[in-house]
Amino acid sequence: MYACKTWVLNKEEEERLRGWERRMLRAVYGGIKTEEGWRRRTNQEIEELYERPDIIACVKAQRIGWLGHLERMDAVRLPKMIIYRRPIGKKRKGRPRKRWMNEVEKDLRDMKLGSWKETARNRGEWKKIVKEALKRRW
Repeated sequence: MYACKTWVLNKEEEERLRGWERRMLRAVYGGIKTEEGWRRRTNQEIEELYERPDIIACVKAQRIGWLGHLERMDAVRLPKMIIYRRPIGKKRKGRPRKRWMNEVEKDLRDMKLGSWKETARNRGEWKKIVKEALKRRW
């Protein structure tokens, strides 16, 4: 999960990850024996058994945590300079690619968190926000 802090996921990739996670959990928990034989567990049964956040909630919580870490960094640190820089030059043709910062800010807006920069400076408060993001159903 370390590298997921920098992922930018679209809906298709999110669904692929959720499908992969469900396949792994089906392999772990196995089927259900009935009178007629064995049957596969449904997605709802797997969610009830697992009782942990799904993989997308983990990815988004990791990204939010990394954003807080970046915000607390000194301005001369390379990761912070890279994340806040504005590229110069000509734009490519077509739709612009999704940017990491825009996606994380969108996640924070979905959580109804307006002024996140001030909150990110307080490490304890930011940790609560990351835990809330982990519990949330994205």
